[in-house]
Amino acid sequence: MTEETKPQTFAIAITTGTNNPLQTHLAVLNGFTQRKLGNKVTFVLQGEAGSVANEEVLRTCNGFGLPPIAKFLDDECMKEVEWIIWEYCANARKQQIFGGDSIKMTKVSAMVGAQRCHDADKVMVF
Repeated sequence: MTEETKPQTFAIAITTGTNNPLQTHLAVLNGFTQRKLGNKVTFVLQGEAGSVANEEVLRTCNGFGLPPIAKFLDDECMKEVEWIIWEYCANARKQQIFGGDSIKMTKVSAMVGAQRCHDADKVMVF
């Protein structure tokens, strides 16, 4: 008999964007995997990740040898994921569109972003 474990909360800090599509793709893949396992996930975009604050751009970050990133982003389990962008994220200040049709991203202060990471059970940095 196994004891059922409660879902954990993961904060996945994405520090790359179009400058490193493989690393960005791996971050999304890890979040997808945690969602499939029943865990809660918050993606925190910071630094160069401001370049993928627009969903259309994020969908172009496909790592070599991996299934298309759209496959993960469009999965039903990813609808419960929270996406936040640090206010001073590179390129994010220039953009007017955050997220897109299926991803809603919220722009927050660095303090709020840091608090989300602090409150999580586990933090992954990509």
